[in-house]
Amino acid sequence: MPSRLGGRRSMPTHHVLLVPGFFGFGSLGDLAYFAGIRPLLQRCFERAGVGVSITEVATLPTASIRVRAAAVRDALAQIVESSDGPIHIVGHSTGGLDARLAIAPTASLPARFEFSAYHRVRSLVTVCCSHFGSPVATFFSGWFGRWLLRVGARYLTWGLERGRLPLTFALRVGYWLLGLWRPFRRAPNTFDELFTKLARDLSDERRAQLVTFLRAVAADEALVFQLTRGGCYLLNA
Repeated sequence: MPSRLGGRRSMPTHHVLLVPGFFGFGSLGDLAYFAGIRPLLQRCFERAGVGVSITEVATLPTASIRVRAAAVRDALAQIVESSDGPIHIVGHSTGGLDARLAIAPTASLPARFEFSAYHRVRSLVTVCCSHFGSPVATFFSGWFGRWLLRVGARYLTWGLERGRLPLTFALRVGYWLLGLWRPFRRAPNTFDELFTKLARDLSDERRAQLVTFLRAVAADEALVFQLTRGGCYLLNA
């Protein structure tokens, strides 16, 4: 039974873990993937009279779901190690698949830390998650699509590092590649805002972070195949 101090019930602090999706990043300068989400959740928990701690998972943009899920499990292990209270996970896009795998007790993941407190995870919310795959992933999982993704990321990195590629052109190419991934977008989202801001102001700090991001894309694009309908069919099984 919860303890009572001064006639009031002591409420545990809840923990919310935010998991980014495909092409996910933590921040590029002052640009954040989950911009505005942290204060929104804090206000919601305050209205409910419950304390909350919010953490974002540092993930790789196009690495395999197994690798990304390991990062989620490590984040869960660190939360359990540092504090008590229920845990809630919010996974956006592919982040929903990462979270599903991370909280499956039988999943074998290359996690760095041990995690067994599955009872602490009280809820998982997935937002715009391709649970049954994405038809567009079929294109990028083919030889030409994989080549385009890898070479495009490396060429943009080369241009940004050496200054031989006009930045505006580089950003337009990247935006076009992203448009191929989601051709039926109906409303502006995080990536539209990101490219707009980068086109206006690409500081040295943002340039360095963007180079790191593009290198990660070029180094591992295993996620693309796993987001095909066949790949998600295996994951769901």
